[in-house]
Amino acid sequence: MTLSFPMPVFRTSPFPLVLPGRSVISQPASLVGTIQAAVQKIPDSRLHPLAVPTCGAAFQPRVLLAVLTYCYATQVYAASEIRQQMLLDPACHTVCRGEFPFPREVRAFRRLNRVELEPCLATA
Repeated sequence: MTLSFPMPVFRTSPFPLVLPGRSVISQPASLVGTIQAAVQKIPDSRLHPLAVPTCGAAFQPRVLLAVLTYCYATQVYAASEIRQQMLLDPACHTVCRGEFPFPREVRAFRRLNRVELEPCLATA
């Protein structure tokens, strides 16, 4: 059985299923919408998963791609700082149910999906 994690509409956070006004990270909806549109354009076949499809939402390639794009667009680059942003965001806690990638996993995903990340950053 394969689980699918579609990317719902973002509000003020890079995480799916965000409750408006609940995010520590607050950026204009235009930035979040731009990132969402860019991430949606990447075909599933080009995304390289970090874990098996049954892992939690925080480990799904489209979610991680959106998080990385968002963090880079807001000048957060270090894997440890990206994890910290995820830990601080209440919306992320709701979606990820307490499962967050460690910095080494963020770095591994970044290496695996560098080519897919570039067009997302170009539009953000």
